[in-house]
This record gives sequence, C-alpha cells and structure tokens, in this order.
Amino acid sequence: MISNNDFGTPLDLASLNIDKLALKFQQDKVRTTTGYIQPLHDTQMQVIHSKARFKVLACGRRWGKSILCSLISSAALFQPGRRIWIVAPDYSLTEKVFREIYHIFVTQLKLVTPAGKDGSRASFQKGEYIIRTPWGSTIEGKSADNLDSLVGESIDLLIFDESALETNLEQVWNQMLRPTLVDRQGSAIFISTPRGANYFYKLFLLGKGYDKSWESFQFTSYDNPYIPKTEIDEAYRNATMMGQVINFKQEYLADFEAVVNRVFPPLRDTAGKFGEVPHIIDLPFKKDDGDIFIGCDFNYARPASTLYAQVNQFGDVYIFDEDFEKNTGAYRQALLIREKIMFYKAKYREVIGDISGNQVNPVDGRTSFEDMKAVLGHSLKGKKQTRQVGSDMIRLWLEYPVFNKVTSLVEKNQDGSPKNYPKLFISKKCVNLIYALQTATFKKGKDKSILKEDYDEHPDGYEGLIDALRYILVYLFHDPNQHASLMAGF
Repeated sequence: MISNNDFGTPLDLASLNIDKLALKFQQDKVRTTTGYIQPLHDTQMQVIHSKARFKVLACGRRWGKSILCSLISSAALFQPGRRIWIVAPDYSLTEKVFREIYHIFVTQLKLVTPAGKDGSRASFQKGEYIIRTPWGSTIEGKSADNLDSLVGESIDLLIFDESALETNLEQVWNQMLRPTLVDRQGSAIFISTPRGANYFYKLFLLGKGYDKSWESFQFTSYDNPYIPKTEIDEAYRNATMMGQVINFKQEYLADFEAVVNRVFPPLRDTAGKFGEVPHIIDLPFKKDDGDIFIGCDFNYARPASTLYAQVNQFGDVYIFDEDFEKNTGAYRQALLIREKIMFYKAKYREVIGDISGNQVNPVDGRTSFEDMKAVLGHSLKGKKQTRQVGSDMIRLWLEYPVFNKVTSLVEKNQDGSPKNYPKLFISKKCVNLIYALQTATFKKGKDKSILKEDYDEHPDGYEGLIDALRYILVYLFHDPNQHASLMAGF
C-alpha cells in the first residue's frame, strides 16, 4: 500500500489563500460563465478559514456556493499532484461546478488544452468530466448514480454539490466516498440547499457537535451582499401570496425545519422567540447533578440503541450520551454500557429496557434481559406502554406548559400561543438522537391517513433511539394525572 508520504502532505484548505486567488482572478478579469469573479464575501470567508477537515454548508439560493466550490477546487488544482472530485446526485448537477472550473482553466487561462502535448488533458462531455494539468493535478466530475465510478481512487478533496438531493447519501458517503479520502487524509465539503431533515441534515448536525474534524455553516440568500435584498424580499412577497412560505424558507433561508408531518416539535439549539431555553445544549456532564438512568432498545438486524440520561430533582431529563450500534446483541450492548459508565466514573440507578426483551429468543433460548444481566449483574426495569403514550411524554417534556398558579390555566405568550418550557435537554454530541427526533414522521394507515398515535419506522432504524427515550420517560414519570406540580430545573 502506498504511504501518505508518497502523496505529499495532506491538503490544508485553510492555507490555500483562496481569498487571494479570488482577488487575483478579479484583477486579471477572469470570468466564469456568468460573469467576472468577485472577491469573497464575509460568510464565504468564514468557510475558507475553517480548519475542519469536513465541512457542511447549508445555503440559500444565490448565496454563492457554486463559485465558492469552483474557487476552492481551483486553489487545490494549482497545487502539484492533487486529485479532486466534484460529485453530485447526477451528471447534470455535477456539470454546474465543473463547467466553471473548465471555463477558468481551459477557456480563460488556457493552462490546459483538451489534448495537450505536455501531458495535460481536458474533457467536458457527459460521463467524462476531467481536467489533468501539466503539473500533475487532476479534477474529475462524478455522478452518485454511477456507483462504479466512485470506487478505487485516492483523492485529496471531495466536493459533494447538492448533497441534500441525494436520496442514498448515507450509503454513498460511508461506503463509497469516505474510503477514497483515507490514503491522502483528504477533505470533504458537502454543500446544498436543505431538503428537510434527511441525511444531509445529519451531517449538518455532526458539524455542530463535538467532533472538531467537522464544522457546519448555515447561510441565507440575504448573506450574499452582491444580490439586491429587494430581489429576495420580492420572492418572499410572491411566496406569501401563493401560499409557498415553507418553500421560500427552504430555498432562500436554508431552513431545515420547513418540513411537514413531523411527530415532535423542532429542537432548539438557541433561545426561542420568547426566550425559551434551548433543547440542544453544550453542558458538560456532572455526576452530582442528578441520578443516572439508562434506556435500551434491543435489536441486532437493526441498530441497538442506548441512551444515558441524568434526571435532576425537578424532573428535568438530560440525555448526555448515546450508543447506536449495528449488529449488536444485548450482551454486546451491556458491555458498551459498562464501558461508558466506567468512562464517566459514575454510578447509575437503573437500566430500563423494552419489556419484550424479557421474552425467550427461539433461536438460543435466552432473553435480552438475561444477556444484559450476565454482564451488568442485575435485572432490568421496564413498563408496558404504547408508542402513543411514549410520544405524548416526549412532546410534553419538550414543551412543558406553564400553568397559572391561581387559575391553573395555561399561560399565554404575547402572540397568544401557549407558554411552555423544555424539561428534556440533549447534549449536542447525541447526533443520532437529535436526528431521530427531527426526522420522525407520523405512521400512515392503509388508506394513507396519518395515525397520530405512532411514529413510522426509519429505514435505518433511528426510531430505536426514540423508543429508548420513551422507555425512560414513561417508566419514571407516566401518570394518568397531570404533571403540573413539576418545575423547571436545568
């Protein structure tokens, strides 16, 4: 296997002076297919100065994502011996960015000729998008619907344009594209206008979490100073008149929340409109802040889900960690619990599981409860429940109503909406649980009607995390009476 040294140093995007390249192109009057290149604006500068290896950009229309990708690719292509891929869900989308790079290097600067005698090469034909420079660098345009073309290469930079439109993004990234970055310790940029809470959204959450190799950015069309704000305002007015505000929020404001059929309220990572504290918090775990409870959903063919919750004296629940492991039986799941508890140097009160885990497996004659007891040394707890009850509990803890102490009626905000506060908090490191709650959709009946009491199965098993959460909440708090006596604490 070729070593990293044979490839040279890993590509560092933050050191490529992409802003200076843009200024140089402006001075030399280098054009794209749509006009002269302009200096990078402030939000584009934030992206190029990021030192994260993996970047996720959720951008509104006309923010400048295509030209930014073109400039980043150009700066990398100017270095010797680099390999760069532009990938999109299909070739028509790949063409958008590749066309600009081809125009710069072949048409404008004439640094590469379609059949150069110096070893260079350039092709701009569907299925064969390639520029090979005389100094040994190559950029290719790829399509995610041609999986065979994504195998076997080692690359320095991957730019996945319109990522949110790729319905199979998780598989394409993890199985096809991620391995291409290993040998050269390459970087990746995912860029798109949001399309609801799909896998692109999960990647976005990774960039908002604890992993410093990822960083996410969210910019609206208003953030591009080269676009007249009046044009965007006019688009908003038209969208309002046509009843398409959700579409406007998605296309121009890069809003992930512009989706319908959501089971649970949106999770906030900042203060709400009326000062409500966020659900997603960056709060370090402190073992003295409350008792620890662990919720488990058992599985093997689908991922096994484990949540680590801390509950304070006010009944607030803080999910401070998670396990979400494929091909994991109950025995292995218990080993992971023991390992994580040792990491936190803490003790837990109970492990709460799906009571169906107490049923005998006809294959080996054992139960999930028995397998976990063999590792943990104690029995598990659980309470019979339905998804309707569990979903209601999750919604209640996400938006707990504020009751007037005198009238016992729910108090109202200035706009007349019910006043509430969260009693469920989630660490930003729990990317899978956040993704599960944000993408859960109502289960539909045979006549396609929505069954409000249930959430649908996720193709990749993320509903198991929601199950683990409801096992904890129902076991600890479910009471057919009101919960009005509880107070906010975290």
